[in-house]
Amino acid sequence: MASPGRARELFRSLIPLKIKWLGQATINAAQDIELIRLARKSGCLELSIGMESLSQKHLDAIGKAHNVVADYEKHLSIFKKEGITVSLGLMFGYDDDEPSVFRKTYEFLLKNRIPYTVWELLKPYPGTALYHRLKQEGRLKDESWWLKADMLTHCLAYTGIKMDEDQFFKNFYHYSKKFYSLKSIFQRIMLPPQPRWPRKIFVNLILRKIIRSPDLPI
Repeated sequence: MASPGRARELFRSLIPLKIKWLGQATINAAQDIELIRLARKSGCLELSIGMESLSQKHLDAIGKAHNVVADYEKHLSIFKKEGITVSLGLMFGYDDDEPSVFRKTYEFLLKNRIPYTVWELLKPYPGTALYHRLKQEGRLKDESWWLKADMLTHCLAYTGIKMDEDQFFKNFYHYSKKFYSLKSIFQRIMLPPQPRWPRKIFVNLILRKIIRSPDLPI
């Protein structure tokens, strides 16, 4: 959907095929309601959206200023109204993240009845401005951190954030598990029932099992 003209051409071609599909988009794709309606008519059921943060400061810092936090709820309501489910991707580990960031994010997701979410750690990949800055500041734990399995999954690759790392992960896993608690699943999906709710319950239960895996460090 980054190329609306080509997306329209594709969606119109999909309509007679009568298929169902999932895809990706930016959250501000909701500004083009005609495009969203055409996507739904072509068979789009769900879109994965990188929302990344509820802080405009953080979005600007990572070069994603086209995400406008003030418009998040309005845009999410448009996807919902047009019958497209969204899965939100979020990142944590910004320098000034405080413990409350996890609770506030959880409450936002609950309020907007988001069916699925994936929480990731901010990762300074080589060649990025973030990697260069952290290297210059001497904050990388290992300059080849991406070759270390733990740092790819359950560990911050850098030092110097506002929270200590134990506190960070305690909150990270507490609220990500709380999002996939049975109470949360029921509230988000069934009060009142969302469209295609059996599928959403099924996917939530799978994600609940993953997030509660004993292989996770906390």
